[in-house]
Amino acid sequence: MLTIQNFNLTNTKSSFQLDQSMDEFTRSLDPGLFTTFITLQNRSRVIGLKKHLSRLNDGTEDVLFDEILRNKLKRYLDLFVGNEEIKVRVVSIRKADETDLYFIGEPYIPIDPDYLENGIVVNLSMVIRETPGMKSTAYISKSNDERNENLKLGVYESLIVKNNLIREGFTSNVYFIKDQKLITAARNILSGVTRKVILTIARQQGIPIEYRSLRIGELQSATEAFISSSSRGVVPIKTIVGYEFKGKGRGDITKIIQDQYFRNIFDLSERI
Repeated sequence: MLTIQNFNLTNTKSSFQLDQSMDEFTRSLDPGLFTTFITLQNRSRVIGLKKHLSRLNDGTEDVLFDEILRNKLKRYLDLFVGNEEIKVRVVSIRKADETDLYFIGEPYIPIDPDYLENGIVVNLSMVIRETPGMKSTAYISKSNDERNENLKLGVYESLIVKNNLIREGFTSNVYFIKDQKLITAARNILSGVTRKVILTIARQQGIPIEYRSLRIGELQSATEAFISSSSRGVVPIKTIVGYEFKGKGRGDITKIIQDQYFRNIFDLSERI
């Protein structure tokens, strides 16, 4: 059950609960910007919180906006009882004279450990993000039918393809390992909060990075692949449209990055 709080930048409007999914409720709102993350350490910390909140302000750093949202987030999390971590989505809808904000949250259910070790199944999609650098709620509706079909087929994620180049996932960034290098798109993608952490880890571990999109024809020569997102961390890919990576799960480089990410998750986070 979703716990929802609606307010503008000065006044709280209402709190309520609904028996529907986070995406369903988001699609019922007017178009806007959104960001999604999970809490850590008894709901006291979030990885990359400052960047998450700046997404709601068109990527512009605004100290006052950041402070208001942090205070609202603290008050919102007080609605939850117990020690469960929360998956939170914040939606910002700008109107002529005010900004409406929705905090939407539900108890966080960690990803299946089997996926973290043995990998997920993904496919390729031609559904593109019209504004790759922004998290627009319109994209949730645009990709909804395909994501529902994926659930029926046991496909965990779709990777977006344009001009024969694999750019990113519906809800994630994607990385490939080829010739012992990490390959990830540099442009025409949403630069995820977790992506920045992944790239820092790769540099610290001495893993070469090649900033470009992988061509579909290169899949046969890639030895590993994984996705990243704020709510899932680092998840290896087992299969892409029938192609099974040689390791059939988490490869050596993916394991190094994944282990470093989860081992240092507290240090990577910031206090709300």
